[in-house]
Amino acid sequence: MNQNKLPNTYRWLALVCSVTLILSAGSGVLHILMTFSQKAPPPPGPSGRGLSPGQFALTPAQIASALPEKAAKISEINLRLIAGQPWYIAYTSDSKIPHYIDGQSGVLDDSMDGVFAAQIAREFLQSDKEVKTDYLTSFSGEYINIFRILPLYRFDHHDGSET
Repeated sequence: MNQNKLPNTYRWLALVCSVTLILSAGSGVLHILMTFSQKAPPPPGPSGRGLSPGQFALTPAQIASALPEKAAKISEINLRLIAGQPWYIAYTSDSKIPHYIDGQSGVLDDSMDGVFAAQIAREFLQSDKEVKTDYLTSFSGEYINIFRILPLYRFDHHDGSET
């Protein structure tokens, strides 16, 4: 083996590693500088518009009795105002989809999932021009598995920018 080859290989490897480290450090410095040049995002606030206690009156046992999986264990119950009405959203260990129970009557209506998704899109986009274009149940070239949330509703916003 040529005696000059080993030191030259070592130098090239060191150069590649040092360039990688310099670029990584530069990226960190860039993020710090961006915090000075751009305004901070708004602080998160509570979602929803507020509910009065008289709008909902179901106990967790009543919510469980409305679910299709009677023996399912409820892992989470959320209360949301959807289309101006209170709704319980129940997540169970036996189902990957949430169940929507009317907060006043206790009636199960899983079609509210799309209504709630449209409401979230309207509030996020601050417009009523959104159109549901897809219901994704698998990853695609546009929605890759790094996002890890399925199923997912896709809404397009007709604002001229293809949002």
